[in-house]
Amino acid sequence: MRTSPYVWIVILSAWWFTDFIHSLPVETTIDCTTGTTVSLGEVDEKYAGDIDSIISIPSGTELTPDFTQCPQCEQFLEFVYVVSITNATVKTKTPLDAEALTETGGILSYSITCASTGVTNGRIVRIRDLNDNAPIFEKAEYIANIAGTLSEGEVVVQVKAVDADASPINNRITYSLLATESSATFAVEPSSGQVYVVSAAGQIENVSLQVMASDPHGLNDTTTVKVMIWESRDVVVISLNQKIGTVQNKSLEMKEALERALGWSVNIISVSSSRGGLALSRTIEIHTLQRKNTPRTYVSFIATEINGTNVIPKETVQTKLLDDEENVLAEMQQVFGPSLRYEVVDDGSLSTPNIPIILETVIPVIFIVSAISIWCVHKKCQSNTKKQHSDMHLSNIGGVDTTDYTGDTSDLAGDTDSMREGPNLAGDTDSMREGPNLAGDTDSMREGPNLAGDTDSMREGPNLAGDTDSMREGPNF
Repeated sequence: MRTSPYVWIVILSAWWFTDFIHSLPVETTIDCTTGTTVSLGEVDEKYAGDIDSIISIPSGTELTPDFTQCPQCEQFLEFVYVVSITNATVKTKTPLDAEALTETGGILSYSITCASTGVTNGRIVRIRDLNDNAPIFEKAEYIANIAGTLSEGEVVVQVKAVDADASPINNRITYSLLATESSATFAVEPSSGQVYVVSAAGQIENVSLQVMASDPHGLNDTTTVKVMIWESRDVVVISLNQKIGTVQNKSLEMKEALERALGWSVNIISVSSSRGGLALSRTIEIHTLQRKNTPRTYVSFIATEINGTNVIPKETVQTKLLDDEENVLAEMQQVFGPSLRYEVVDDGSLSTPNIPIILETVIPVIFIVSAISIWCVHKKCQSNTKKQHSDMHLSNIGGVDTTDYTGDTSDLAGDTDSMREGPNLAGDTDSMREGPNLAGDTDSMREGPNLAGDTDSMREGPNLAGDTDSMREGPNF
């Protein structure tokens, strides 16, 4: 079988390239008149040995190494030269490390300078990164505090690992969640390391998760994430007039400020630009966020006893936020600046409109409807009064029988009814009714006899004693 010439080209090229990589040291020369720049090729990191073999140096030439362009390269190289001889060597002091040269892109460079002319001869070596570092988590254990009512997708904590390898092909990290009973409750975003809720509904027990960070070649590290699930009734929510990014970046400082102000341990559950899974509506105002365009970030937290696990009731925390308003504000302003304003948010229904909307829309509508209702009632009363006066006038003209009334309802005492039928025995202050009044009657415009103390006006019937009525028909006893 005949081998294709292209195959030989590939094989020979690979052999030449491999030989070129591992052929250090490279023989070079020095030009003290015009200078030279030589690329010595590429070598794997961890290489140790000779780098550059300088030959044919004019006798008596004084040469010095120069690491001005790469100060960090000096830690790896040593220049061996004696003026009386015609060759020199550049070799490693320690094995080459690509991670130490990330600022130069893995390039190791130096120059050889002729002392007599000041001319430099540059040298460049490219260090090839190896996958010799595994990802390492910043923390061996992470603790996340959440409410059992958090909704799907809510981030509870973000883990982070670092791979020290220099090249992206070796240091790219992928996060995964090791299979546990809690895998159905939580998940991790592969590229960012954000651990988020799949479903926390009904969860009342704390869970422990194992998160793995892996590089493209399988090197890995693991960390533990302990998720503390709190009942939502103890979660306190405050609203800050800050952008969510600002609050997230300063969450640790904010936690410490709240702990100093409240005197308890504070566990931040979530930082969100919306009210999230917690049902919130009614606000207990401390400093009103007056402008509509003011950014709002909601911070949910649990307060516990210092060095203890006992949760401080939500009502107690809210009361202290109100009572120690000046102290809390001072501590928080040290973190976010003097423009900080905040509110304490109480539990309620998400469907309930907030205070500004009520003030701006609902109250004006109620005022208008009330004004119209009052006007209509006033007009109706005026119309009824005119009709009643007209009917009474016609009745008086026709000589209505004062001993006859249509009501059979009696009032024993203290009657203040108006426009009704029936007798009144005592203390009656009724107006415009039919029937007798036995004593203390101050009624006006009614029909029937008055036995005593009657001061009625415009009525029909006899008056037995002390009658001061006017404009009525009948005898006065």
